Amino acid sequence: MRKLGIALALVLVLALVIIGLVYRQISYRICWNCSGDEYYNRAIQYACSDVPKYRRTALNFLDQAARQDQLQALRFLAELYMDKLPPSYQPQDREQLTCLRRDIRPDRNRAISSFQAIIDRLEGQPDGDPTLLGDIGLLYLHSVMPSDDPAEQARKWFARAAAEGNYPAMVQLARFADARGDYAEAMKWFQQASSNTLDPQSPLMVGDYFFYGKGVPVDYRKAKTWYRKALAAAEKVAAGKSDEEKNRILAPPRIRLDLVERRLAGQGQRQRVTVTYRLEGTFRNYSVFVKKHPDRPVGTVVNRDGVITARMNGDIDFLTPPEEMEKSGFSSMTRGMHWVLSTYAAHSYKDPDSLHFVYVLSRWKSRQ
Repeated sequence: MRKLGIALALVLVLALVIIGLVYRQISYRICWNCSGDEYYNRAIQYACSDVPKYRRTALNFLDQAARQDQLQALRFLAELYMDKLPPSYQPQDREQLTCLRRDIRPDRNRAISSFQAIIDRLEGQPDGDPTLLGDIGLLYLHSVMPSDDPAEQARKWFARAAAEGNYPAMVQLARFADARGDYAEAMKWFQQASSNTLDPQSPLMVGDYFFYGKGVPVDYRKAKTWYRKALAAAEKVAAGKSDEEKNRILAPPRIRLDLVERRLAGQGQRQRVTVTYRLEGTFRNYSVFVKKHPDRPVGTVVNRDGVITARMNGDIDFLTPPEEMEKSGFSSMTRGMHWVLSTYAAHSYKDPDSLHFVYVLSRWKSRQ
């Protein structure tokens, strides 16, 4: 009996050792009664492992968390399976995404399904993560998410993000307003976005409104103040960059400051001419009309896949034909529109160098 007891004890010890060894091999995959947050956190922990089976477990845990409607897991999977995210989109866990993308194939339908689950959840909430709200706006703006009215959906989500303090969303709302000619609304959002001291573009746009008299009277001194603010932001962005990159970043505000200084110096010596204009079309494709030619556009501005091109209308009778009838590479639709108006003015008036042109948006109607 004694020998039998010893044998049983040895068998039991051996069984416990084997169970322990097996548990050590599979314990990383076990998460009893885990919450969605626990699944997600463990997935992030394993995502960048050098061991493939740990990365596979990370994907499994993400799926488990998503089934529990865990918002971060839904977003991670949406970003993971989307073949291409919009420009300026801010991924949630960039490092872990990079690690797991080597183990999966893009699945656009699955990505859109996960994004839609996030949108459905956020629709009923009064607030949300500002970056996520802004990124959803980008998904609609770039037609990643299907919609009958993607521009309006984008505007709605940008408005929610801006209300939560998201600066890029404020800039997007300003661009929407600028494209439809609502310069007062555009200036409001550009001014708010200028609180971001690393954004030279927004104060530059406010300065342009005062310089060109868009929605406000021409005021070169106010334009100069905003251009200086743009230069200060550009200097912060340019810090530590190469000389070539630094010059590229600093050039726009420096050029404008030089221009406004020259305008201030000769402000009282040039005759003021007001060019009244209106726009027709969409925020990505519109025609520019002036009051002297109410029925024919003097030019068009088109944004095609991020490339902004402005063209003059060759049917307009210019006093001196422009040498350049088409130009591309503008940083915004507004820049293209100003090129059209400036080219028109410079070639449609006698002695344009002695004139100071002020461009004023109007809602006058063309003759029927």
